[in-house]
Amino acid sequence: MKGPINARSISMSSFLINVLRKVDVVSLNMNAAKIQLSQDELLLVQNGEWLLTKNRIIEKVQTLFGLLIVDVQKLFTEHHVPLLPEDFAIPPKISKGENYQGLPYVMLDYPRCFGKDDIFAVRTMFWWGNFFSTTLHLKGKYKNDFAPILKKKIAIFSGHPFYINIQTDQWRHDFALDNYKPILEADAATIQENLIKKDFCKISGKVDLQEWNTIHGKLIDFYKMIIKGITINFRDDETDL
Repeated sequence: MKGPINARSISMSSFLINVLRKVDVVSLNMNAAKIQLSQDELLLVQNGEWLLTKNRIIEKVQTLFGLLIVDVQKLFTEHHVPLLPEDFAIPPKISKGENYQGLPYVMLDYPRCFGKDDIFAVRTMFWWGNFFSTTLHLKGKYKNDFAPILKKKIAIFSGHPFYINIQTDQWRHDFALDNYKPILEADAATIQENLIKKDFCKISGKVDLQEWNTIHGKLIDFYKMIIKGITINFRDDETDL
């Protein structure tokens, strides 16, 4: 095709090509900026030791949780927590990952009855840069059985670093103000709403990472508190770990 229309088409094509070239240049510049390292990042990328140290710490957490399993199984057996034998038949599970809200974590689940409608689980979590926690998670038939007992005995947690979940998302593990509330500060309405009315309930004990060297005993104490909170006849002197 010749004439003004063809000339206009060529002109438009040239215009679009120039625009696309400029866009490509801008994109390249933006991408180049994204991959530049800050001074702190540059120091870290040249230092492999910090990553090896991180790996050793994760291995120590896994060892800790492995030791914890033995004592926790003993606790649940000696205090006769009213669960079915098949509930305890599911073996403990230690899992780890690199990206819970961008940070590494390790989890121990025992007991771990995770069903679509029914949950009885105690999850101990190490979250890099944040805390250790131990959480009782109830839903469905287990919540119906244990939440009323837990409500009656909720005062035993108030003198300890325990929190009640106040969220509707049962899979959040952080202790942000919109997710957990200290039991000491929770009024009767908060307890009723989040232990009884919701379709699940969670209470969690939390300890700071600076308590690392005494963490085993503190986590065992969390398990004892949880068992005490859901067991009608609990004697503190029955077990000496």
